[in-house]
Amino acid sequence: MKETKKTQEQITPTLIEEMGKKAAPTYEVKPEISPDDHAIHDEQKRKKKAIVKKVLGADGKPVMMADGVTPATQTTYIDPARLSLSLQDIIVTRRVAFMNLGKVKLFAEPDNTGEERAFSLLQRLRENNKVAFKESEIANIMNRELQAAKLWYSVDTIDATHWGGYSAVKKNFKVQVLAPSKGDTLLPVFDNHGDLIYFGRGYEIDAQAGGENGGASAGGSEQKTKCLDVYTIEKLYRFQQGAAAGSGSGTGEGWALIDTVELPYGKIPVIYYSRERPIWANVQPLIERLETVISNFADTNDYHASPTLVFKGATGAQAQEKGESGKAVLLTGEHADAKYVTWDQSVDAVKLEIDTLVNFIYSLTQTPNISFEEMKALGNLSGVAFDRVFIDAHLASRREIEGGYGELIQRGINLEKALLASMDTSVSGAMQSLSVTFEAPHFQLEDLDADVTLAIKAKDGGLISVETAMGISGLVTNVQDEMDRMKGEVPAEVKE
Repeated sequence: MKETKKTQEQITPTLIEEMGKKAAPTYEVKPEISPDDHAIHDEQKRKKKAIVKKVLGADGKPVMMADGVTPATQTTYIDPARLSLSLQDIIVTRRVAFMNLGKVKLFAEPDNTGEERAFSLLQRLRENNKVAFKESEIANIMNRELQAAKLWYSVDTIDATHWGGYSAVKKNFKVQVLAPSKGDTLLPVFDNHGDLIYFGRGYEIDAQAGGENGGASAGGSEQKTKCLDVYTIEKLYRFQQGAAAGSGSGTGEGWALIDTVELPYGKIPVIYYSRERPIWANVQPLIERLETVISNFADTNDYHASPTLVFKGATGAQAQEKGESGKAVLLTGEHADAKYVTWDQSVDAVKLEIDTLVNFIYSLTQTPNISFEEMKALGNLSGVAFDRVFIDAHLASRREIEGGYGELIQRGINLEKALLASMDTSVSGAMQSLSVTFEAPHFQLEDLDADVTLAIKAKDGGLISVETAMGISGLVTNVQDEMDRMKGEVPAEVKE
């Protein structure tokens, strides 16, 4: 897209904000991902319990109202149990773990020295910025907040060896993860084909009072300046709002354009991640029901777990408050008597509902229930057997990798190639011709005994060499060094 004066005039903060918010997910995720904000804590949905008691006089008899007939009462409100469960967090954590993004590997088949150098540069860039770990961080954020972005930017460096001899250019690239929880407002703008044509990043910085030091107002609260960075294919526009932006060129509505930066990458240096609904959306009603059931059960225990002593022959029955121990209920009768009342109702129905809800929550989100009790019941299974147990989780993670998330990983690789091509023109042609793909191996529990057995069987069967068998056994880290050491050793039968 060629920048024109008309296009530049169209880039206003208000327009980017309006268009960007239309593309953002509309699902309200915060009340569900934050346990303190769960519906169980909403007093409008789970009301306090009213306890009505008769007012007793010094003689122990009820105090009467003015009519002399109606006993006076006093109402207190008891907060019920509110037990929230962070099941949403567990679902996200296990889904991302099975995606195994930290083990993503790049694959390419360089045709010449130039492409080999280009591929080495690409791998060096990803290693320097720990991109594989950033992908795991982004996946966690996206699945919790429904939005995240990866922003690349260039910095100058004086370290000529930064690229490990693959390039002498004294420039480096850094990557920053953007998210609402980090104070960023993400505003993507797409065209009719679904391609990203603008990307806005809103954030706030400390205001500079008088252009020197400030940040704190007269009342002691910090002053903030609202900022908006708008990325296009060719330029970065920096806007600020308020008095701090007075030195820039005005764009109306309190915004000022304070800087314009040329971008030589040929691509917007941002990878935007989003999803419309969280993983747990289809089981959210079940999670809320589970929290209600266990909270009600906790209330029942508070009221009825300890025995109640009932006196017969005295006056004034009173309702008891939650959690009281050694409770006594006074009843009127002809013959004095006292006995303990215990709770004989079975809890099997409650337990059955809790177990059923937990089972459906995990199964419908394809999340493995790997609690200690569940795993202990499985016994001593091999790594291969565990893979079969976790087949549902593997299917869910594969669907993510082979779907939208995998496409974004590939877009990220292509963007990284464009960054390096802009930095070092000597590899531009090789970067363009080099085809790079990726693979995210499925999550697997280590089973050294099974790996060694497989390596021995394959080698003895003539399927692989000793060197290859040694590599897949998992016993050594450097196969060639181990082979050299074995050649220098004297066989046991010769020593004898």
